[in-house]
Amino acid sequence: MTQHYPALLRLFALLLVACGGLWAEKLSAQNEGVSVSYSVEPAVITMHEPIIVHFDVLNKSTHPITMRLGRDRKDGFSFLIRWPDGSTHKRPSTLLREGVSDPGNVSLAPGERLRHQLLLNEWTAFPGPGEYELDVRLVTPIEPSSHQIRSGRGG
Repeated sequence: MTQHYPALLRLFALLLVACGGLWAEKLSAQNEGVSVSYSVEPAVITMHEPIIVHFDVLNKSTHPITMRLGRDRKDGFSFLIRWPDGSTHKRPSTLLREGVSDPGNVSLAPGERLRHQLLLNEWTAFPGPGEYELDVRLVTPIEPSSHQIRSGRGG
């Protein structure tokens, strides 16, 4: 059965409870000087508006670090969304595809920062207004590196 929302309600917003559901993965003792954060802006999102997660890493340590963000800098992330009805939805496994892609390996020298955006709408549609909880994680560890793979600047 299709529910019809009044025009005013359609302009009302989807709310992602970003602060509680977004978290920074635990870093090893070797990476204590690395700051990782996730955010969704704005916190209130209008229906059918793109939903973007901001991933921010600052290397405050004295050595370079390496991150494996996955193909095209997005396959290395896991997403879990709790919809307003209480059901949970995971990001499906990505399928291999033809063509060229970026392997997603990024190194940051001491003092460097990576700011990266992930578009949630690429893999899920939000069915209607309500409060959604989002849990996003980088599934691979951030590791010390001895050489520069690819600078994170400008990402």
